[in-house]
Amino acid sequence: MKYNIVAKCVKGKEYLITEMIATSLSKKQFEKLQELNKEKFGDYRFIPYNDTDFSWWQRITKYMTKKYIYSGVYFDCDWFGNITKY
Repeated sequence: MKYNIVAKCVKGKEYLITEMIATSLSKKQFEKLQELNKEKFGDYRFIPYNDTDFSWWQRITKYMTKKYIYSGVYFDCDWFGNITKY
């Protein structure tokens, strides 16, 4: 399964990422969720799995569904942004 990334960015410096969450939500689904929860997800952006080089990010430990964010779930991210759950 291909996972996308939801990343929390620093306002004014969107290239600085402070948190990454793996998700199987589509961009449209995340945008709906973001619209309903602006205070929680206002600083986050959606990044498709094949859009960016995330080889520098060693491990992602959170997973988002429509209702929950799970912690302690482990994913590896390769050079192409492909995320694997293990």
